[in-house]
Amino acid sequence: MRSKSYVNVMSDTTFTLGQGWSVRAYGFYNSPAIYSLFDWAAYFYASLSVKKTFLAKRASLTLTVADLIYQLNSLETTASKPLSYASRLRNDTRYVKLAFTFNFGKTDFKRKRVETNTNATERSRLGR
Repeated sequence: MRSKSYVNVMSDTTFTLGQGWSVRAYGFYNSPAIYSLFDWAAYFYASLSVKKTFLAKRASLTLTVADLIYQLNSLETTASKPLSYASRLRNDTRYVKLAFTFNFGKTDFKRKRVETNTNATERSRLGR
């Protein structure tokens, strides 16, 4: 029986720069692993987004660059007798996206007070 330790590390961080600007950095790393007959090589992914909010935080414009270094391409191999196999999965993961978001309607909802006391009806009957 074959076995191998496997590590997955992920990070998602947002930096607030002020005046409505923020930067989001996201990435993950998967170490080499064994899945059934196949050995998977390590692969990783990184993306970066820049966001600007305006119009009293009702609108935002976000520019995202995904798979910055184009490394979300995994390699799988096997050497189990009599099978010998190797494959590289080349996904179309690199892109640039510009998104505009606008929030319609009310943005300042007042929270409704929730009564958690079991004798709430008795207290309202007594005028409390």
